[in-house]
Amino acid sequence: METELKKKVRRTRISKIILRTIAGVGLLSVALLAPNAVQVMKMFESGEKRKKLHKSRIKTALNRLISEGAIRKVEKNNKLYFELTPKGQKKLGDLYRYQLVMKKPKKWDGKWRIVSFDIYEKRRDVRDKFRSTLKSVGFLQLHQSMWIYPYDCEDLVTLLKSDLRMGRNVLYIIADRVEADTKLKKHFDVF
Repeated sequence: METELKKKVRRTRISKIILRTIAGVGLLSVALLAPNAVQVMKMFESGEKRKKLHKSRIKTALNRLISEGAIRKVEKNNKLYFELTPKGQKKLGDLYRYQLVMKKPKKWDGKWRIVSFDIYEKRRDVRDKFRSTLKSVGFLQLHQSMWIYPYDCEDLVTLLKSDLRMGRNVLYIIADRVEADTKLKKHFDVF
């Protein structure tokens, strides 16, 4: 699960780099995008692994963003460019907005925040977006639809409930104690 979470965080970072780069200059050529994204990725990866993986990660992220409709290919003067779509602008805004709501205090108050949700299969896209947002801001999955975080995140949960129109399908719980929480404390580094 930890490995999958790290992959998801990395994918979100790469997507954010690509979206932010395209948003900053409007149309962006493939030749310009790759060096910019590679430079930023150097901060997150090291050595030989980085050299082998960063080009394929960028290509994968680009293809994913195109299939999601966040960016589109544009041919201009026989050159290929990428352009941010309105959906991509919204996605970039959401990535920043949700992260701005999360403020990590200097000291943990000893309470766990648990988010539990029950979203019907017919709203799977909403459920997936909710789940991916929780992952991207640092929540840890306890069970299928139960996530935990050590810091106050009520504003984020309220914002998500409102944005995704989830209302009563999401419960926000503040707990003093969670059984066998030693691994959780270690994961979140809150001893």
